[in-house]
Amino acid sequence: MSSSTVQGTPVNPKFRLTKDGLSRQPRSSNAMDKLFVDPTATLRGRLYSRTGYFLEILKNGTVQATMNNSSEYTKLEMQSYNKTLKRFKGILSKNFLACELRGRKRGRFIGRGNLSTDSLFVEHMEENHYLTYRPFNILNIYNNTGYLAIKSNGKFRRVERAEAGMYASQFTFLPFDM
Repeated sequence: MSSSTVQGTPVNPKFRLTKDGLSRQPRSSNAMDKLFVDPTATLRGRLYSRTGYFLEILKNGTVQATMNNSSEYTKLEMQSYNKTLKRFKGILSKNFLACELRGRKRGRFIGRGNLSTDSLFVEHMEENHYLTYRPFNILNIYNNTGYLAIKSNGKFRRVERAEAGMYASQFTFLPFDM
């Protein structure tokens, strides 16, 4: 089996199509998962939405929004792999924030205990200095949509319906001292 590189990243040439039309590499030999194991930098803090909610990752894998800033589950570890590629891990829950791309829950956010490319996000600073996070796996799937977003009622907006300019998709990372 030969492999090629795309922008310096090794890629397995044997792709398969899933029901939703997305091409995926076989799970057993995903070269991307092996690339992003060790972060270059980590920072501890809380992810605060412009709508007034904190993101929290519970032990059972549930990802939800809360206004309670003293919740232990809102404490996250942001792992950086380069200037824009980030991964969020719940400090207490030990789960990674991930975007589900297959199955019934496609487009929803979950907590995963294992490392995968579903838990990588591309960070972008907007003109108003807020940050938007786009799941790494869907960069070319949706047309200018596909962001992490918390609506004003505290529920998550589906990935394919969230855009960069919305208040719901704008965040700031608030670091704290341990």
